[in-house]
Amino acid sequence: MSSSGNGGGDDAPLRPAVKPVPVAPKAGAEGTAGTDGSPEGGQGAGGGVQKGSPCYIVERTKVNSPDPTVRATIRNGDALYLDYVPGPPKRLLVVTPAGGVLGSITSPSMPQLIQCINNGVDYAVVVVGVQGGLIDVQVQPA
Repeated sequence: MSSSGNGGGDDAPLRPAVKPVPVAPKAGAEGTAGTDGSPEGGQGAGGGVQKGSPCYIVERTKVNSPDPTVRATIRNGDALYLDYVPGPPKRLLVVTPAGGVLGSITSPSMPQLIQCINNGVDYAVVVVGVQGGLIDVQVQPA
């Protein structure tokens, strides 16, 4: 008999769980993204999110369909914003401080991120890697 799928009763997940990796803020910049040009505070409750809170989400992901014009303006370490567009379809957009839309992100935490954004939590999107059209970012409370 042939096996179907994931190894005859093996309950291991097909995709390993995402493990958050916090970014250390610069000295004197507690609660910010820790980079020059980071989103300014006071826009919401994001700075008050404590570790252990359901809205304390820190994860790395990739930007989907990056706009080449906006991509040319970003560098490693830049702090961008996460903006929710209810759609349809529901989207989490990565936006520059100047208002340019870099692209969108998808995440296993997308439903929780949307709920937290709707409750006033702001998220920073820190650029951690740019290689050609591939842009790696880290989402974290602003």
